[in-house]
Amino acid sequence: MKGKGKHAFVKITLGINNAAFNIKVDDVNLRVNAKGISKASLENLACSVCNSDHRVEMHHIRMLKDLNPKANYIDKIMAEKRRKQIPLCRECHMNHHNKKQ
Repeated sequence: MKGKGKHAFVKITLGINNAAFNIKVDDVNLRVNAKGISKASLENLACSVCNSDHRVEMHHIRMLKDLNPKANYIDKIMAEKRRKQIPLCRECHMNHHNKKQ
């Protein structure tokens, strides 16, 4: 399509180098696969509270404004790192949700 007032779509092809998408952010390795989906790897992570590496899982919140750093230690850690998720061992995670920490 050529000429004044004509529109056309351009097909752009990009080569994907998967090695260029491995990014280390804080303690979590983010990997982007060819489809563009990022996944957090929980391998080699330690609990942010007790430094245990047994049964580590991620604690999530929806928004940073929901944090109350004065109320508990885990919210304080998340506010300092400005992160919506941090690794916690199963015991610390359950204690947090049961309001024991």
